[in-house]
Amino acid sequence: GVSQANYTAGNYVTTGCVDVGFWPTFATFGQSVNIDEAETRGFEASMNWRFADNLTLTGNYTYTDSEQKSGASIGLPLTNTPEHMLNSALRWDVNEALNIWLRGEYRSERFRGVGAARTALGDFEAYSLFHLGGSYKLSENLTLGATIYNLLDTDFVSLLPYGTPVQYAPEYTNNQEPRRLWVSLNATF
Repeated sequence: GVSQANYTAGNYVTTGCVDVGFWPTFATFGQSVNIDEAETRGFEASMNWRFADNLTLTGNYTYTDSEQKSGASIGLPLTNTPEHMLNSALRWDVNEALNIWLRGEYRSERFRGVGAARTALGDFEAYSLFHLGGSYKLSENLTLGATIYNLLDTDFVSLLPYGTPVQYAPEYTNNQEPRRLWVSLNATF
């Protein structure tokens, strides 16, 4: 970082950053800047297949190609934009009152952006998540629902060291929560 004395004396260099005052870890400080122009293109496909009276498989796939058309990262993809995304769900209608489903989602690795962290660590990791849920119709107007999100309890808070012993960057860019239970009671009237 920059010392208070060097900051006060003006002995520091900021490349494209707005001066926000003294900060002890000035050398590792960054600033987000909007891109003037970018282009995204791709395609999406989805399906819904009821392959038995009480079983339905749904899914969708998205391909995204992105490119920054201006700024310091011209020609590079947009930060944190997966090239491939896949979502799928299997739903079992056990009876007229009860249904159970399993849902999965996949995101391919994502461009980390330009900087020391990307040079040392590469792009943000790809990830998959699974969720299990269902609902039970208690009466004509009352439905109980429950979902276990992040069924496999995937840890997204992994930090990786790079550069100096005190520099860390996230392995994933998403802030997904650990396994959790969501319970709901819906009333219609």
